[in-house]
Amino acid sequence: MTVIIVDIETLPVPEFDPVWLAVAKKKFSADAYPGPPSNYKSPDKIEAHKAKWIKGLEGKQEDARRQTSLDGKFGRLACIGLSFEVKPGVFERHIMNYSVDDPEGWGHTQIEHDLLGQLSAWAHYRADGTPIKWVGWNVGFDLGFLRLRALRYQNEQLLRLLGPLDAPPWEAAMDLQRVYPGRSTFGGDRYRSSLGDAWMAITGLTDDDDSGGGANVYDLWMAGETAKIVSHCDHDMAKTEDLYLRLSPFCKE
Repeated sequence: MTVIIVDIETLPVPEFDPVWLAVAKKKFSADAYPGPPSNYKSPDKIEAHKAKWIKGLEGKQEDARRQTSLDGKFGRLACIGLSFEVKPGVFERHIMNYSVDDPEGWGHTQIEHDLLGQLSAWAHYRADGTPIKWVGWNVGFDLGFLRLRALRYQNEQLLRLLGPLDAPPWEAAMDLQRVYPGRSTFGGDRYRSSLGDAWMAITGLTDDDDSGGGANVYDLWMAGETAKIVSHCDHDMAKTEDLYLRLSPFCKE
């Protein structure tokens, strides 16, 4: 069994992507107006209602576009972190990303294609024919996103390395977020605790990642601070390695 820790950082769909624009038109343009309440009869009242509805759309399309970084249909890979357990308790980490000196190139389809190729090559080399146990924090998101992009680019090798599409998730992956014992102490959602919170709770150390976290990736990219995105991914990988070493001895897997 080969243990591979994985973490991805993602970007939203480009503003003028034709598929996104087609979907957005259905949801965020005047064409999407559902009509006035059934009791509105006056043309003036109906027109005022429509104008108010359209005004309420301001900013919603852009907000929705930014959220596509969490949607494998539209989102784009920014970088991929991989860490291989080369011997018990020892990991070899790699962060795959496009040049930090060319932020405009990040997220382009050819770059995504190349990143996925690097991922499949490294995983294939390290696994060397043995089964892979993928490990991560909320790793279902990472693996699902990667599968969708691999299907888009027809990367058959990567799809096979990620495991059968119909396999139970616990067979191919270990989600540290779900085995972390303090998950129910952070907010109402028992699976909402962050990687940084969990790591600090278990280690008693302070998280020194100053990037602003995954939610800040888009803003960092827009500011041209792509090196900070890579640094954030590296910090997350280091914390995930540490949590895996601390939690896995007490799991059934």
